[in-house]
Amino acid sequence: MASPQSPGSTPMLELAGAPNVAHVFVIFGASGDLAKRKIYPCLWLLHRDGLLPEGTRFIGYARSALTTEEHRSRVAPFLEKSKDDDAMKQKFLETCSYMQGSYTEAGAFDKLRAEIERLEDAMAPEQPSNRIFYLALPPQIFMAVTGNVK
Repeated sequence: MASPQSPGSTPMLELAGAPNVAHVFVIFGASGDLAKRKIYPCLWLLHRDGLLPEGTRFIGYARSALTTEEHRSRVAPFLEKSKDDDAMKQKFLETCSYMQGSYTEAGAFDKLRAEIERLEDAMAPEQPSNRIFYLALPPQIFMAVTGNVK
C-alpha cells in the first residue's frame, strides 16, 4: 500500500511484511514491440519515480535468440529520459535480464524457474518472494504459457 505523500516529496512504496522480500517481474514476449514500446518504458518510469520496491528484478523471456546486452540495447531507446537520468537509466537496465526459450516446452520453464530462484536467493535468501508475470503475447499463446508457469 502506498503511503500518502506530501507535495514535492519523492514517492516511496511501502510493503507489508518482511523488508527483505524479493520481487521478480517476468515479461513474456519481451523481444516484441509491445514490451519494448510500452511495458519496459512504464516499468522504467515506475523505477525512476521510486514506485517499485528496492531491488526489483526484471526477466525478459521470449523465443528470440538474444543476449541480455542485446535485449537491453533494443529496449534502451524507448526509455524516456532527461539529461539527469543517465545513471538511473543504466541502473534500471542492469536490473533487466533476458532469457530465450520456448513457450510450450516444460524444460524451458524449468530453466526460467531456476533463474527466478537464483535471483530470489541472491536478493533475500530463505525469505518469501513476490513473482509477477506479464504476458505481452498473442492470446493464442496464453494457455501454453500459463500452463507451464508453476
